[in-house]
Amino acid sequence: MANNKPLPITIIEFIPALFLIGLFMLLPYRFTLWFSRLVGRIAFRFAEEARNDALYGLSLAFPDWDKEKIRAMAIRSFEHMVMYFVEAFVFPIRFSSKRIEKKLVRVVNYEVVEKILAEGKGLIALAAHLGNPEIPGMITGIKGHPVYGVNRRMDNPLFQWMAKTAREAKGIIIVPRDKALRMIFDALRTNNPVAFLIDQNWAAGGVFVPFFGKLAATAKGPVQFAMKTGAKLLVTYDLRNPDGTHTATFGDIVELEIKENDEETIRYTTAKYTKIFEDLIRQHPEQWMWAHGRWSTRPPEEIKGK
Repeated sequence: MANNKPLPITIIEFIPALFLIGLFMLLPYRFTLWFSRLVGRIAFRFAEEARNDALYGLSLAFPDWDKEKIRAMAIRSFEHMVMYFVEAFVFPIRFSSKRIEKKLVRVVNYEVVEKILAEGKGLIALAAHLGNPEIPGMITGIKGHPVYGVNRRMDNPLFQWMAKTAREAKGIIIVPRDKALRMIFDALRTNNPVAFLIDQNWAAGGVFVPFFGKLAATAKGPVQFAMKTGAKLLVTYDLRNPDGTHTATFGDIVELEIKENDEETIRYTTAKYTKIFEDLIRQHPEQWMWAHGRWSTRPPEEIKGK
């Protein structure tokens, strides 16, 4: 997206963020996490639309919970959400690759990445906004395999530059959406990992699959690329531990099952890995980003029936 803001406004928006990031680089990391949780609680109070999305999603997913429990879980989710946002800028620049790998992140089953890449057809890493979804990609990059991740351009080019710099410091290569098709095919053809966040509402052109009992518009891209290139689909996820460290897990390979037509193959496979992430989120609801309007886009037949 092109930046249409005047340059002075772009700079004014950026200066407070730059100051905070610099401050977080100097202060103890535990303070950074504490401050992030505080901002999360403040955001829950004042960000009405995001708060309502979180309360709705939790009510849908956990119908047996009372309002107090749902509200408490939503607040914890906001805390984790802000911690993720702060970590995305601070974590890869503040800490060395050696410290991340040896002290801050416990890695589970990374061997499956090497096994898939040994086949020479690339890897499609499936991720969700659980814990810090960039940690598995960071670990993969640190181990010598740069990960290509599709990302919408930020409205402020200075924020875009800062995010790009932070991620590339640990081997995550940002793929702008307007160049995604070519860059993803090129990455897979050269046997590189490509990462997709699969839990975002897909406003147009997605496939509707069940998510916590309600159809959710979901991107077709991961399965389509797997069908065209032969790349394996791999579930990856991160969980934040109570002490502020992380556990990055490289999980199940999701096998393509060819159905009667491409659309059914896409629907079936997307539903299969969406259910895997649903089960993970159900176990750790405080670490998922409920504030995202996951069920905003509705199936045409549902809209016509109203």
